[in-house]
Formats: sequence, C-alpha cells, structure tokens
Amino acid sequence: MAKLPGRPTCDCLFSDPARDGKSLLKIWNVNEYNGVVGLFNCQGAGELVHLAKDTCVPITLKSKEYGVLTVVSVKEMSNKVAFASIGLTKMFDSGGAIKEISYELEKLGTFYMKVRGCGPFGAYSSVKPKILQVDSEEVEFEYAEASGFSTFDLKIPEQEMYLWNVVAEM
Repeated sequence: MAKLPGRPTCDCLFSDPARDGKSLLKIWNVNEYNGVVGLFNCQGAGELVHLAKDTCVPITLKSKEYGVLTVVSVKEMSNKVAFASIGLTKMFDSGGAIKEISYELEKLGTFYMKVRGCGPFGAYSSVKPKILQVDSEEVEFEYAEASGFSTFDLKIPEQEMYLWNVVAEM
C-alpha cells in the first residue's frame, strides 16, 4: 500500500503538461518495501529493466497516454546473488501487496516474503531460483534469463486479508 498521498515530481511542479506539449505530469509515492535501482513497467508488456544506480532511462509517451512504473530496491548478497520483489504485476500499486521481506544470512540466496492478494507475482533475480514455495508448497514459475524476471501465480486465498508465505531459494 502507498504510504503517502501521490505527489508530483519536482521537475514538473512549474510546468503545464496539459498545454505545453512536451512535459509529463509525474506522480510518485512510496511503499514500505519499494525504493530505487530497478524498473518495472506494468502497462502493456510488463517489461523489467535492471538499472545501475544513478542511471537515467528516457521515457516517451504520446498525448493522453500514461505509464505506471514501479521502482524497487535490489538486495545483493555477499555471494553476488541479487533479488528484488516487484509484487502483483497486474496492480497499479504492485508493491503494495508486499507486507514483509527478509533474507537469511546463513543461507545466502534465500528470501522470505509475506504477500497479500492474488494474481501474477513478479520478482527480479540475478540467478534462476532453485525452488519457489508458497505456504510451504513448491510452485511452478517462469524465469526469463535475459532480464532475470521470475513470475508465478498466487491463487485466490480462502480467507480475506490472508498473508501468503513465499520463499525463494537461489
């Protein structure tokens, strides 16, 4: 869930995107577990782009088009395994489904998440996960080698407000 009201970015405060034909109105917000470094576009193709810190990406939209971008922190373990949880990819606020993330220092490359909701769930991983479990049951997942995008489906929970326990082992 978004922690704050949506706010315009500093670079569009004194422009008029509706009339000048070149500016974009950009609104930002923060979730508890999303930050900086990666980029996911959930409008259209659902493209995942892993960026180095302080990298810029040009984005062009036609008049009256919009895009939703989710930026997430990538956690890199000492064994060079990197992981970032994106969340429910069909939601505008994809990271709002993530209620908790942790990792185990003894088991390098093991990530734990508590997630609320249902539908396609996405994460970035620098290596293909060995096992993905939801509530201690192994689930099928897809992994795109080129982008590091892992996806799996969360089924509709039997209880309202249910928290799924998700474990990814690299």
